[in-house]
Amino acid sequence: MFSVYISQAERYDKALVTAWRADMKGILIFAGLFSGSLTAFIIESYRTLAPDPGATTILILAQISRQLNGSTESGVAAISAEFIPPTSALICNGLWFTSLGLSLASAVIATLVEQWSRDYLNRSDMRPSPIERARICSYLYSGLKLFRMHAIVDLIPLLLHMSLLLFFAGLVAFLFPINSAMVVVAAAILAIVTFVYVALTIIPLFVANCPYRTPLSGVFWRIGQICAALSSTLRRHASCLSHSMGEVMLRRATAESTRRTERDKRALCWTLQSLTTEKELEPFVEAIPQVIWSPTPPVRRDKHDHLLQTLIDDSGVHLGGRIAALLRTCENGLLEESARQHRTVLCLKALLAFAMTAKVPNSLNFPFEPSTFIYLSTTCYPPAQPYIPALRACGVWSLFCTFITNVERLVATCDAEIGAGRDARIDLILPALQKAIQLHREYTRARDVCLLPQRSELDDLINDTYAFRTHALSQLRYLRQILQRLLDKRAPVQLDIFRRFLLDSARSECEPYSFEKATEILRPGDASASAASDNLGLTFRAIVNRFKQEETINHIDHVIGVYLPLLDSTVDDKSENHISDALISYINRRDLLEAILRVLRDCDVDQVWVRVTRRLSDRDQLDDVLTAIWRLCDLFLDPAFSQRLASIPLHRFVDTASRLPPVSQYTASVDTILRTVALYAAQSIHIPIVIANDPSTVESSLTELEYLSTTSWLPSIMEEDLEDPDLAPEASPFEIRTLHARLRRTRLALLTEFIGACTSYPLPYNAIQTLAHIGSVSYPIPSAAEPLELQVQFLQQLRAIVKPANEAILQTILECPFVITLQWTDDTAVRAMRTTLDKAMLHGQQLPIVLDTLNRLPPVEDADDISAWPGPPEIVHDE
Repeated sequence: MFSVYISQAERYDKALVTAWRADMKGILIFAGLFSGSLTAFIIESYRTLAPDPGATTILILAQISRQLNGSTESGVAAISAEFIPPTSALICNGLWFTSLGLSLASAVIATLVEQWSRDYLNRSDMRPSPIERARICSYLYSGLKLFRMHAIVDLIPLLLHMSLLLFFAGLVAFLFPINSAMVVVAAAILAIVTFVYVALTIIPLFVANCPYRTPLSGVFWRIGQICAALSSTLRRHASCLSHSMGEVMLRRATAESTRRTERDKRALCWTLQSLTTEKELEPFVEAIPQVIWSPTPPVRRDKHDHLLQTLIDDSGVHLGGRIAALLRTCENGLLEESARQHRTVLCLKALLAFAMTAKVPNSLNFPFEPSTFIYLSTTCYPPAQPYIPALRACGVWSLFCTFITNVERLVATCDAEIGAGRDARIDLILPALQKAIQLHREYTRARDVCLLPQRSELDDLINDTYAFRTHALSQLRYLRQILQRLLDKRAPVQLDIFRRFLLDSARSECEPYSFEKATEILRPGDASASAASDNLGLTFRAIVNRFKQEETINHIDHVIGVYLPLLDSTVDDKSENHISDALISYINRRDLLEAILRVLRDCDVDQVWVRVTRRLSDRDQLDDVLTAIWRLCDLFLDPAFSQRLASIPLHRFVDTASRLPPVSQYTASVDTILRTVALYAAQSIHIPIVIANDPSTVESSLTELEYLSTTSWLPSIMEEDLEDPDLAPEASPFEIRTLHARLRRTRLALLTEFIGACTSYPLPYNAIQTLAHIGSVSYPIPSAAEPLELQVQFLQQLRAIVKPANEAILQTILECPFVITLQWTDDTAVRAMRTTLDKAMLHGQQLPIVLDTLNRLPPVEDADDISAWPGPPEIVHDE
């Protein structure tokens, strides 16, 4: 911290001492020349203060001559009388000697100031320790302020100025007895100098940016401050009037006003005009993004828009053309690679900063050059690739927003002219119409990246000038209709630009620059506009085809996540097929769960489910559809997705299960995981909502649970527990336990059924993961055991799994939290479980989980042999 203080203090002290030394050198030079000139005048003037010996000699000789001639006149008294110098001589010499004294004093003080300044710098640099140096600097500067050395420095030129004024006054007195004409000349010079000096002293007191001032200006300023502070009317403003002249100048220079704005515009225009080379222009262009956007987070700064618009519109500056020309120099092959990369990036960032200001009404009208869009479409330069998608889309959108802004103004003008009840002023309409046509041409040229803009109805209308002037009112109404159609196309145009932007971002080989901010700017506000687009489905399929498998979330995942919400309102059957196929392809190919979670974060998950399951009727890709359904269910069972699962009605899973093909390797797994998801949603989402009795959601959750209780494949979930809709808020712990017990029994039956499916060959799709999902939930320890028939069915299927080939399946089953929390209170079931695990040990499946399960079983007494239990038939597996 003290090192920072030292660096700032040393910079301030060196600047201060350097300024003092420069002033003192000038004062010493002027004082020396002035003192020498003044001495020459004093040599001539001081003689008038004493009797002239020559005059005395002449008088004596004249006396002798008269005596020799016998004259009787008494001249001895005149000769011997005391000499009295003339008044003019006294005034002249007094003024000149005073002036010489002041001049020499200023020279002496200036010499001392130079010495003091040197000593001040040397003393502050005597110790190496930063803390000690900082304390010495602070101590010396406090002495500088205490003894008012600044005032002493300001006093030196004041002495010299007074010396000069005294010299001119003495010159008048010197010439007074000699010649009246010369006196007039000298007096005029003195008056002029005095008047100019007084004016230079007073003007800075009223005009803060006046470049002229004298040492007396500060004195008069302080006197004025004191008078103002003592005034009864201004006493309350004394604190405001206590500022120095420098502080007042700074406050007036930075205070917001129209004059300050004009000064800023002139300064920036002059700056751009003075930057004649590309190298000089680079720092200015590099600073533009920070003027428009704050770095982190990217927040729009609009307080400098008027300055930027001046630079854009000024014919002598033409900022847009300068940036485009600077970008073109990157392709001339004359720059080194590092310089080319630096210039390319700063130009693209500056253009993107302007492009991302697009909105209606547009605050910045930036005229993007056609060459810029041609460059964006043709360049293959790698450092430029991250900026191309956002810049191309936002640039086109910026031009369109400028066009729409002018169209809205033109519509308002047309409405005013039509409703005025008089002849329309065509001369007021035609310039605005011509400007709108020009903006429309620029937009279409940029959108299509061609040099020939498309022709519009506006061109045909303005070409027939005779009809426009002859039938002004009818033509205005026709123009109003055309303009309204253009305004109605705003949402579809924005959607098309956004669609192209996402497609370009997906095609990019690297992470697009400022993707999130560009998405926020370009995303359409009217969701219904997507229903009218025929290209959304094909574009989505093209984006998914660009997908590359990576271990982290990449930019294509972000693009798909942004694109999916656009498809929520799509109704076209052909587009629906493309969307469904692309969704199935992405879900099956993407191995990273976090990526799929990111993709589905903002979209309608129920719509995604419907689009995937609607392809079950397509037998050509049945396996892909079933795989996608299983992977979606796998995603739904993730805790991070549990809140989104509430948006999918439970009947979706029931309906999907009813439409599964009867024979498929995927059927058993998909059917089982569908039921597991329904159980998970009932237990983790809907039952807690009912218990919490939230009025906004409890009714829908009750409906979902009641529907689930009526299904044929989950009949025992809620036969009694939710007969009364008001049961849940007052539900006793026993009733809640009963509800969880029924859920647990249904899950045990589901687990038993799928274990039976695993005894067949080949195994169901993702059998181990499906088993893990079924048993992933641990229930509170029940007060009663599971029904004996369920225990028997489970152990029968478990015995069939106990084979060396099914070691992984057995381990998965025994490690499930659901199986671990099961309590086998029936002695027969416990003995059967022990026998099954002993069989596993006998077959070489000596897994640690087998031993742990044996240790957790309660001890039982010997009983009848359980070999009479019917078991599943042995399955012979083909090699």
